Amino acid sequence: MAVMEEILINLPEKNGALDAEETGDHYDVHIGKLIQKVPVVDFNDLGNRVLEIFEADENIEGVVVLKQGRAAGLIMRNSFYRRIGRQFGREVFLTRPVNRVMNKQPLIVNPSTDITQIGMLSMSRDQDSLYDFILVEDKGCYLGAISIRRFMVELSKRREKQIRLLEKQKETIKNLMDNAGQGFLSFGNDLVIFNEYSLECVDIFEREIGGLNFLELIGCHLSQEERETTDAVLKGIFNANNSLERNVYISLLPSEIKVAEKIIQCEYKVIPQLEQKIVMAILTDITEKKALEQKMIEEKNNLKMVLKALSCQSDIINGMDGFKELMEKTVPEILESGYSPAEKLSEIYRAVHTYKGDFSQLHLSHTAAHLHELEDRLSLLTDSGNVTVEAIKEIVDSVDCEHYLARDREIITEILGEDFFCQSQTFAVSLDRIIEIEQRVTAAFSDEQQAELLSLIRRLRCSNFKDILAPYGEYVQSLAERLEKGIKPIEISGDDIFIDKRAYTKFCKSLIHVFRNVVDHGIEDMDSRIEAGKPEYGTIRVEVKAESEGFTLVIADDGKGIDPAVIKAKALEKGIYSEEAIDGLSDKEVIEIIFMDRFSTKDEVSIVSGRGVGMAAVRAEVESLGGSVEVCSEVGKGTAFIFRLPRIIT
Repeated sequence: MAVMEEILINLPEKNGALDAEETGDHYDVHIGKLIQKVPVVDFNDLGNRVLEIFEADENIEGVVVLKQGRAAGLIMRNSFYRRIGRQFGREVFLTRPVNRVMNKQPLIVNPSTDITQIGMLSMSRDQDSLYDFILVEDKGCYLGAISIRRFMVELSKRREKQIRLLEKQKETIKNLMDNAGQGFLSFGNDLVIFNEYSLECVDIFEREIGGLNFLELIGCHLSQEERETTDAVLKGIFNANNSLERNVYISLLPSEIKVAEKIIQCEYKVIPQLEQKIVMAILTDITEKKALEQKMIEEKNNLKMVLKALSCQSDIINGMDGFKELMEKTVPEILESGYSPAEKLSEIYRAVHTYKGDFSQLHLSHTAAHLHELEDRLSLLTDSGNVTVEAIKEIVDSVDCEHYLARDREIITEILGEDFFCQSQTFAVSLDRIIEIEQRVTAAFSDEQQAELLSLIRRLRCSNFKDILAPYGEYVQSLAERLEKGIKPIEISGDDIFIDKRAYTKFCKSLIHVFRNVVDHGIEDMDSRIEAGKPEYGTIRVEVKAESEGFTLVIADDGKGIDPAVIKAKALEKGIYSEEAIDGLSDKEVIEIIFMDRFSTKDEVSIVSGRGVGMAAVRAEVESLGGSVEVCSEVGKGTAFIFRLPRIIT
């Protein structure tokens, strides 16, 4: 690569054109205190290294490229994502040295540079050469970078004597703001926006904004509740007496708004040094960044789904076929049964909820999202209090199974080919043939003679219960990552229990609700665990034990446990029990409430949990097998779900 054409500015500590009275304190007007550390990469590193840095922290705006300790270039987030988002961009830029994507002519200054000169020095360059960071070097050694945004905030903090200097440089600063690629506006306690704002604000709001009320400007892009909250927060900011209180209020202002089709990131700075408190709003259009990040998230999810398809082909095929059978056969049978409309709705609701969990575990995210929407509709019907068979039928008749499955099926087919869904599970000896042999042995031998033979034959069509539970390990790790929690890999211990998978299919599927509740409700976040004196990473223990008449499954965690007081409060709030009735229950009986239909301690419903039907579905499946479930929990220590199950031979 050609040697970088550096622009290294060595200015004297005092500029003859500016005397001390005009500039104020010497430390104030130099850039040393504005220098910040930003991530760096080596000149010879590959583009993948830059992607890793940006992926690790979405707040990182740029990366500096170093060559032998000196600044060789600059890579800004938005510019980088635009490049790799182009056709063949990932192949071209991620696997080759970073010098292909860096800006080779960043503005470089030394620590003694006067901050009021930075604007003029920046504007003296070509408009195409303006960037979000100014790099700082001292005696040929890279020190750090200055954010243009922070520079603008710092300028706004200058004392009144410095405001006179700012007025002299007003046009220069205005040009700098206009070319910073961000919207800068400010307002006082009357919320009226000052006339000095950047052109980007006009692009964002598609009109001039000087003299408008800030709350009215952004209020039309907020919900009524958000607008009321913002109004109260703004009043709090201007009435606050200290910086800590102001910072708390600042954190409650909207961090993102949607204007037309644009997604705007909002940051705020309070400037208290002036006679009048001023709030500066810094607006950044992150629409393209969000779209690119969403595309990358979808690509990752698709890859997870394809990898799961390679290892669990039969589970995916059977899951899709089972969902179609549910909607086309089982649901009509439920609607024709003798149950009450409310019971029919509850049964359908639980089945849909379980399939949503199955598809989430298999990373069929598009199908799971459709089922989440279907749950919403069924939930609204339940809450309406007017549950009729006709109303249920109207909802389920609108379900197009092929449409629900289409996108995930299309992604798998595009990558793995059309044959993926044409293949079926095969055996060296077919399952039907094994069952036929089993029947012939039963008919041909006496009870004593057939026992050993039947045991051997049945093992051919039985699965180790541990192997059936193993995929939940990956599901737990994926969910923990999504909820930003740390959980050690699950280890399944105990006896090898061989079961006929067909008899336990629904129960095994329902266990997704247990694991999901353990991760979402049981295991604390890392900070809370450390504060409680626990290891940073939580533990989930799974144990299988053979019993004389069946077997036991234990799923235990070292989380926060189930607090009977919380369960009681929620049960009273939801009207499940009267205060007198619930006071008569033991703690163990109170904990059993978690198995009641539509009971949840969560106030908000997400695609992860909050419906209050998962644990009810688990108990229903356990009892359908003739088994039982017990919960042992200690607040602050953890919870154990103990399932006692019979051996079922079909």
